[in-house]
Amino acid sequence: MLPTDPERSGSEMGFTARGFLPRYRIGGDFVIRPGWTLGPRTIRDYELVYFPSGSRTRYQIADQTFALAGPCLILTPPGIEHAYIFDSDQPIRHQFIHFMLDQDGDAPLPHDHPIRSIPAHVPADRAPLVVQLVASALALAAAQPDRWRSRCAALLQVALDELAASAALPARYDQRSVPAAGLPPQIIRALAHIDEHLETELSIPALAAGAGWTHEYFTRVFTAAVGLPPKQEVIRRRIDRACEYLLLEASSVKEIAFRVGFRNEAYFCRAFKRWKGVRPSEYRERYADPRLHRLYLAPAVAPEKRAHPLNVYLGD
Repeated sequence: MLPTDPERSGSEMGFTARGFLPRYRIGGDFVIRPGWTLGPRTIRDYELVYFPSGSRTRYQIADQTFALAGPCLILTPPGIEHAYIFDSDQPIRHQFIHFMLDQDGDAPLPHDHPIRSIPAHVPADRAPLVVQLVASALALAAAQPDRWRSRCAALLQVALDELAASAALPARYDQRSVPAAGLPPQIIRALAHIDEHLETELSIPALAAGAGWTHEYFTRVFTAAVGLPPKQEVIRRRIDRACEYLLLEASSVKEIAFRVGFRNEAYFCRAFKRWKGVRPSEYRERYADPRLHRLYLAPAVAPEKRAHPLNVYLGD
């Protein structure tokens, strides 16, 4: 064990040195229907929430109100009344993790503990590593490999230290070292078109023409940027959209297949199993959770590659 420097402050010592370790309880990656209100409520643990996109959603805690106009992180401590008023015009996606701080013995949380320095609202560009850590923890909770809870605790520990450090950044701090997504605008427009027209016949030559490129050049650039050829990416996005309908609705597998652009139920089932490892009905049985209030959930607007399912509690 490394010796502790007596000159270091409580926030500099971090969570491990203070003897309070985060313990992952439950998490998820949910998409909320427009206009939903969560709360007012109080919770018995800490909740860390990541909103990947700005919206007109508002977060109220105690006597403060935060407009979530840009990507941000929200940390809510236990025992404080708060509420989310979700944007009334668009579905809102958010990732969340509930955790406890397990301390040595029964000592109360000290006043100089670094978690007390973390503000309720942190713009995501002030703590970009936290976004990756939250996604990694949710992926572990979904897969549940060996020692997944202790590994989630380690990720949360780093995330909290990063959030505490972000509180000391200047008010006008701008994370200019974080690169943008880097996709060519033609590819971004093509992906948006795919997501908006999944139920239709999607022509790769038409997508190429819309980008102003030849079919061959479009396919080469698309594959390099996205990681899959256009036809395979269309199938993947259709399967991901079908996953969300399977969890959120009582529609039959055949109805869902047609809604996401498949014209043959048997082919849809084969493609689904190839991508997800189980048949659509098995996926519904495995991940559908009777505790979820279906009225407040919505399918994702733009599916993307991820290591965990949406609208499912992770870590039970």
